[in-house]
Order: sequence, then C-alpha cells, then structure tokens
Amino acid sequence: MKVARNNIIVILPNQLVSVTEASSDFSMRYFKISELMFQETLSVLWRMTPDFFFYMRNHAVYHVTDEEAESFQRYCNFLITRANRPVPTEDFRRENILQVLRIFYWELYVSYKENPEAQKTKYSHKEKLVYDFFCLVLEHYQKNSEVTFYADKLNVSPKYLTMVVYSLTGRSAKSWIVEYMILEIKALLRNCSLDIKEVVSRTKFPNQSLLSRFFRKYAGMSPTEYRNSIYI
Repeated sequence: MKVARNNIIVILPNQLVSVTEASSDFSMRYFKISELMFQETLSVLWRMTPDFFFYMRNHAVYHVTDEEAESFQRYCNFLITRANRPVPTEDFRRENILQVLRIFYWELYVSYKENPEAQKTKYSHKEKLVYDFFCLVLEHYQKNSEVTFYADKLNVSPKYLTMVVYSLTGRSAKSWIVEYMILEIKALLRNCSLDIKEVVSRTKFPNQSLLSRFFRKYAGMSPTEYRNSIYI
C-alpha cells in the first residue's frame, strides 16, 4: 500500500507492517500503545463487532481532508497534554490516557459502520472461518470457554481451528476466548453500582473464588484490586 500526504495509518495489535521505501521528505506524527493498554481501551468499547477488526486488518490507511488531518494533529497534542499533566498517582494518568484513546477508537468504529463500501468486504475461506469463530465467541463465551465447543460448531477440528486463528491473528483461539471474558469482567467492574457477587452472576462463574482466580491469572490482579485502581 502507498502512503501519501493526509493519510492516517491505524495498525492494531498483531498486525505486521513494514516500510519498504520512503521519500526524502517523509515524516509522520504518531502515537503507539501497548497491547495491554489497547485491551484496556476496549474494556468499555468491547462490543465492537468482529467485522470491524477484519476490515481493519486489510485497510490500515485512511485518506483524510486537510481539516481532518489538522484535527488529528490536535488530538495527538491533546493526548500528549493529558499524558504529561501532573496527577496525584500514575493510576490517574493511566485513566486520563485511556479516556482520550477511547474517543479515537470509537470514532474509527463509527466511521466504519457509516461506510457502505466497508460492509461489502469479502473474505477468503480461512478468513471466513476466523470471522465465524469470533461471532460464535461473542455469542457463547459466557458459557463455553473451550476451543472444542467452537470447533464442533464450525465443523472443523480444534487443532485446525487453532492453527487458522493463529495464522491470521498471531494468537491462539483460546487466548481470544479468554480476552472476551476478561473484557466483559473489566467492563462490569467499571460499573460501581455492581458488587462483585453481581459480576460473578452476570459472567456465569460458579462462585466468586473461581472468578477471582481466573481474573488474577489473566489480568495480573484481583477483581477488587482492578476496581480500586479505577475508583481511587
């Protein structure tokens, strides 16, 4: 793909992009975030549909007007300001940045949904399999966390499903199922009107101990610690 003036490039986690040639006057303004921060950004926006991510995989470059390019420059400046703003603790700084990042990714998603051409994207056989897998995960992840369940639904072997998902996304099928589960738990924990028992009930865990053990394993902290890091 060719990148020109007034192009915005959006590269999501597990996408690989390389520069093969650049003109002598090439320059760009950019920001980058870790995969963990990207997941945290989506913890409120986690209901983005799989078709958006598949579209983004093959459409990383967006041409914008001069006005839109200037708006993006202002957004980057605002992001820098929020990152450098004096705050009582680093937890405050992290939340400042996350709130600003959510504006960008949500606007990107809305723009995709408003684009009729984007809805006509065609997929290869393997891409269609992975797309169907993600749709099934969205529908069933609360009750089914095993790859075998999804492989049976898709009439393929668990080994083949895992291989195809990894080849297209850089991650295993199991890790994607876990991510959806973690994103939902985080979204519920951000709702201060819910106590932990209600979070357990809504996520279909048998008890609070199992939820806490699962969350600590994949999020690196207990549900209470995560909630306390948000509501300081």
